Amino acid sequence: LALDGADGGKYQLPAAPTLAGQIRPKTVTLSATKTYDGSTALTGSQVAIGTGVGSETLTYSGATASSRNVADNASNFISAITLGNGSNGGLASNYQLPTLNNTNAPVTIDPKSVVLAAANVSKIYDATLNYATTADNLAALSSQLGVSGDAVTAATIAYTDRNAGTGNRTVTLDAVTINNGNDNYILTLQGNNTSTITPKALSLLGITGVPSELTKPAGFTG
Repeated sequence: LALDGADGGKYQLPAAPTLAGQIRPKTVTLSATKTYDGSTALTGSQVAIGTGVGSETLTYSGATASSRNVADNASNFISAITLGNGSNGGLASNYQLPTLNNTNAPVTIDPKSVVLAAANVSKIYDATLNYATTADNLAALSSQLGVSGDAVTAATIAYTDRNAGTGNRTVTLDAVTINNGNDNYILTLQGNNTSTITPKALSLLGITGVPSELTKPAGFTG
């Protein structure tokens, strides 16, 4: 910049000012979705990060949700996350996190779909359809959940036929209770048709002098 004209020499321009510029980091958008797995960890494609700048992307690490449970979706959020450099010029230093809460960083936990199948069971004939579930039955069902720490603590198993039969009796699995809440699962309950009802041993009273092999008295029927 220079002064011109007849009187230009009578004036002097001030020194050019030094201007300081600042580029503030842009706030990213965050959300997360995962299928229930019993943990609060968020990994891989479970977290979506929006930069809002062209095709720039960012990576992340150390992400966790505030709750692991489906029932808490209304308040669940990303409680911790560290941004990393991504692709197409995406530098973590150019971005910052929003305030981490359910509004700015919501988390949705989807229920896990599980098929629970009752193992073969057996009881002695008692003229009822009832079956008393055992600890082994519950352990077998728990192993099918596939989530460490979650267990089936109660189950209703019943026969559909009260009569004796070996390996050909049908049972139904009608209900289960899971210690960390049934809301975390979409359950399909299955019985089987290979269970057993063992005939009940008879006690014959009033017969004395029975040799080593029991024989029917004359005229005995039944």
